[in-house]
Amino acid sequence: MGSHKAILLYFGWVLVAVSSCGIYSFQGGKLKPGLNTVSIERFENSASLVVPTLAQDLTEGLKDKFQSQSNLRLVDYDGDLQFSGTITNYSVSPVAIQGDETAAQNRLTVTVSVLYDCTTYPEDSWQQSFTQFSDYDSNQNLSDIESELILGIIDNLTTDIFNKVLSNW
Repeated sequence: MGSHKAILLYFGWVLVAVSSCGIYSFQGGKLKPGLNTVSIERFENSASLVVPTLAQDLTEGLKDKFQSQSNLRLVDYDGDLQFSGTITNYSVSPVAIQGDETAAQNRLTVTVSVLYDCTTYPEDSWQQSFTQFSDYDSNQNLSDIESELILGIIDNLTTDIFNKVLSNW
């Protein structure tokens, strides 16, 4: 009976330790001193295939991510954390080629180049490209599912960008 208590106590301690790290959220976590605001410029779209709403949707998605998962106040310009960027790729390519040389699935890929400037801690600033994709059955018409795929890709991109910033703290 004593060993069962020790095992439960150990796993309980591990659970508390892991859940209290706060590594995936700013809520309840501490920011470096002096970081209070974030500004996010509208992303540009220089991809060869252009979806008219993609740049705006990505910009708003990143704003939503920081507003919902941090205590930072969103400002129009000159934030302590500043973001700008360009969508550099929006493409569809075949994947999962079958024996008859037809694609069983297609992949929608979006790449965005992000410039992050931390004015209070310039050493934390960076520029990086982020890529996300979503696969779909080749018998589906892209125009029928494109909006849904884009929403998922934007969510993944904004999470990647947010986590990259978070990893510097």
